[in-house]
Formats: sequence, C-alpha cells, structure tokens
Amino acid sequence: MAIARSVDGDEVRSLSAQGWSQRKIAEHLRISQSTVRHHIKNVKHHAPTQKREYHRANMTDDEPLPPSVDLAYLTGVICGDGSISLMPRTYALTIACDARYPELIITYCDLVEKLLLRKPSIYSGNGGTYFGIRLYSKHLPTVLGLPAGAKQQDYPIPEWIFTDLDYVRPFIRGLIETDGNIYHEYRNGGWCSRCLFCAKNEAIMQAFLRGTSMLGYEFRRVKHDARFTRTERVKQLALELDLKKNRVYIQKPKPDQLPPKT
Repeated sequence: MAIARSVDGDEVRSLSAQGWSQRKIAEHLRISQSTVRHHIKNVKHHAPTQKREYHRANMTDDEPLPPSVDLAYLTGVICGDGSISLMPRTYALTIACDARYPELIITYCDLVEKLLLRKPSIYSGNGGTYFGIRLYSKHLPTVLGLPAGAKQQDYPIPEWIFTDLDYVRPFIRGLIETDGNIYHEYRNGGWCSRCLFCAKNEAIMQAFLRGTSMLGYEFRRVKHDARFTRTERVKQLALELDLKKNRVYIQKPKPDQLPPKT
C-alpha cells in the first residue's frame, strides 16, 4: 500500500480516462496492476453519447437526396421494373432483373448501396428466370422522392430530371434497361437495329417520350409501345446511353428465298 501512496494518482486516472488498459498503465509507470486498480476503483467511465462515424455512415437520413446522375439512373430503373412497397413498419424497395443480364444485377446493387448507404439483398424467383434486389428503410419515399404503392397513371416523375441532359440520359437508360431493349436483326440479307420501350403507365410513357425527344430521338408510339427504327441512330442512342442490354436475332429465310435444290 505504501507503493500505491507514492504514485501520482491523478496521472493514473488520466491515463485510464484516455482508454489505457490497467496492464499498459502498470508497465508505463512501472507499478503493479493492483496499484493501478487502487487509484481507479472509484472512477466511473461514461459511455459516449454520440454515435461513432462508421455507425452514422450506414444510416440514411430522413432528407431527400440531392439531384445527381446516379439518382436519375435509379429513378429510371424504379419507374421501369422497380417499386416502393409499404410494409407494417417500414418500406421496401424492390427491383426485378432479368437473369439473362447478370451485369445489370451487379450494377443495380452497387447503385442502391452507393445512394442509400446500405447493401441490398438479392433473391431469385420464377425458377431462376429473374432476380430481385430488395432493401428496407422507413425513409425510402422521402429520400428517393417517389411515392410508395402501385404506380398510378399520374405517377409523379421528378421534374429536376428534365432540367439537365446529364440527368435525362441516365434516366432514359434506366427505363430502357428495365422495360425496353435494343434489337439487332439480320433479315433479308442485311442487319437492322431498333429500340423498343413498353409502358402501360401513361405518366412513365410520357416521361420517356419527353426525355428521348430532348436527346434528339423521336420515337413512334403504338399503344403501349414506343419504337425507334433508324438503324444508325439506334446505334448512336446505344452508345450515348452506354446501353449494354441488347439482343441479336437472325431471321430464318423463307422457303421461296432458299436456293434451288440441285
């Protein structure tokens, strides 16, 4: 006990408050651990009231995300094959992906995680023909600026998307990747390309036609479809939007086009 009284108790308590372990304090001051315990036995350490930074970084604030290229892209994807559903105590963001395009599944997962700071889950459905991406948060409608529930015919498309072509391009890209496609067909001895988009929701169709018109591509509408068939311009559209979703078809020749048998 005499050794304990000769030690500066304030220094022991100061080191302890800084997070030093009893063993480290004892080695530093060249005293026994029992002496250290003697000086800090009545010291209470209070837990910090502020969350650590890495915990806060994994949470989404209840504030709308500012306009960005990534948010415009995700908005197009959600308007196409996505939805925000109301759950008992939260909301669920779900995006359906065609299993034939695994690169899009990875792209959408990374996009959601980048914007919402949470890693979504992935599940397969319908015998593995499609994959679903899902994330839960009670702030989804506010953060994304999109309503929850079934898409009504007056579904509100954020107006900020149409204020800059840099937002329009990723928005249209998201729509085509989910509810459209680029087709390259070989028929009648030559190649032709066309872009097709389909939407039964009138607000989404009008947003698509508005965006593509702003980019200089005039689609022809036939009921729920929007078509663009100028081959060279279709290729230009695919390059401008960086579209990787495309299909190639080779049409079989008709019987009267076959060469005569010898």
